[in-house]
Amino acid sequence: MRASSCCWIRTRNGVSGWRFRTQVDLGSRSDTGKPNRSPDIAILPFLRVPQNCPRTYKLMSFDPDGDTVRCRYGNIRNIECSGCNQPSGFVLDQGSCSLHYRNAIANPSVFGFELVVEDFPQRPISLSYTDGTQSYKAPLIPMRHKRAYYHTYPPTTSTPITTPALNTMAPTTTPWGWWYHHTIPATTTRQTPAPPLPTYRPWLHTTPTTTDNRHLQRCCV
Repeated sequence: MRASSCCWIRTRNGVSGWRFRTQVDLGSRSDTGKPNRSPDIAILPFLRVPQNCPRTYKLMSFDPDGDTVRCRYGNIRNIECSGCNQPSGFVLDQGSCSLHYRNAIANPSVFGFELVVEDFPQRPISLSYTDGTQSYKAPLIPMRHKRAYYHTYPPTTSTPITTPALNTMAPTTTPWGWWYHHTIPATTTRQTPAPPLPTYRPWLHTTPTTTDNRHLQRCCV
């Protein structure tokens, strides 16, 4: 199922049209006996972000089947995203569906966000179809360790700041952290090449049928 249209509001990162698309696998799950249900996500369509106030926005995500939900930027042009030009100054934590704002040049126009929401079963399951065939789904296995780095900023206000703030005030006592992924090799006395890790494909890319993905677009000021 899909819907799209042109003429979205003017954005700083070149998002011109909007798209909504969901894919559903009608096979009966071995754990629920029913077809997979779509993950739900809720957020205000517009968010106002003070220019000098780093903060985190939690995208409220829920899966009625109890699956693991992951949020990511769309990366397939004209299918998952319009131009796939993701906003600078923001970091998306896929596992927690949290959008971390770091900084951006003061500008009254908006950023457009094009996100894909995917669900993965908590444990291996099978899906049965009316023609007697089956397919299998595996859980999402983290490939990398997650580490946090923190930075301190001057105290912020609720009013957007349009000029650079001088760092003459004491740093805030609540540092803001942003996540990045880093692979930590095991400590051994001899370095040997590690075998490649298996890649688990989400519902979106399974053939012959696929399950749920929702493509959402959000704006931030």
